[in-house]
Amino acid sequence: MRDALKQKLQQLESLGNNRALMSGYGSLLSAYSRHVHSQISAPGLSITIHNWSRSWITRAYHESQTYVGAVKDAGESFNALLLAAEVAPEFLQREQDYRFTQIADADIELEEFIVSTVEENGSINACSSGLEADEIELIRAYMQTHPVYVCESLSVVPADEGHPVNYSYIATCLSGCFEICGEKGVERFMRSTKGWAGEHFYDDLGDHKYPRAAVNALCDFEVGKLIKQYG
Repeated sequence: MRDALKQKLQQLESLGNNRALMSGYGSLLSAYSRHVHSQISAPGLSITIHNWSRSWITRAYHESQTYVGAVKDAGESFNALLLAAEVAPEFLQREQDYRFTQIADADIELEEFIVSTVEENGSINACSSGLEADEIELIRAYMQTHPVYVCESLSVVPADEGHPVNYSYIATCLSGCFEICGEKGVERFMRSTKGWAGEHFYDDLGDHKYPRAAVNALCDFEVGKLIKQYG
């Protein structure tokens, strides 16, 4: 595993400055969404980001929706996926409502190595493996010269009637969490995301409004029931 991981890290390094280590904590958690809509197919690392919080605060005026955003918040934490993302125009367009902010190494807890593939029929094959102490040491050393960034919300603006949180976006996030660690991942996303008590959640599963939706999994979760449970 160590040799394979070292090789992957070397491959990332050889790609040059057009790639960055990003922590995906919303729709980028979904293999389908990131493969199909952002052409991100590299393996990832499941992580916990400490001293930041995730909540429904990022308003996308151009898409008339509200998404999760991250802000510094001492004592809070949430689950995410560490990815090597090409900083291409398509990716910048996707993340235009955020700034890329470096995360302190001490605030990143490394968990598992995740490999996901998307089949032609849209199904996801995902497998995970734990990290040994020497592998964690290798990744930490890599991170010393390759900073990890989080998409920090440019402004804190809660959802409203004209910019709701759509169920299709939530389902896309949950599908990624389920791929990584099953029902525990879904529960973890719900528990570590703030703002479920808000009123402006919209059931669009019959005609999804989120443009980068994981259409393979939109009906896999009882989104309305989960919102009531955690609200």
